[in-house]
Amino acid sequence: MSEVVSVETPEVLRLTVKDFLDLYLSLNPGHSLKAKAHLLTHYDLCMKNCGPVRNMACLRYEAKHKSLKAAATATTCRKSLPLTVAIKHQLNLSFRFKSNLSLFPQTECGPGHVVHFEEHEYFFLFP
Repeated sequence: MSEVVSVETPEVLRLTVKDFLDLYLSLNPGHSLKAKAHLLTHYDLCMKNCGPVRNMACLRYEAKHKSLKAAATATTCRKSLPLTVAIKHQLNLSFRFKSNLSLFPQTECGPGHVVHFEEHEYFFLFP
């Protein structure tokens, strides 16, 4: 995906999407558009107002949500689910930093207080 688009790009996109949807409807008579196909009609306005569509991508957020959802479904107690998921997330992040499995391998942790996982009161939640 491009980080920069020309001024004409939204209009070209609008016409291309219109042609695509007209062709789809002509090849599939009796079928209506699905919601995802309809959303394509709004991309040109988004590009005009917000710039390249790349700036509005949510793929990384969906990937993050997947891991949090997995932690939530693995928990049998629903009494304090947000707290449980938050603690699991923090412990997992601490583990990644401690074992140098961080997102950025060149990241170094500065001086601070070392907490041993075994001594943490919520250690039993960590897989």
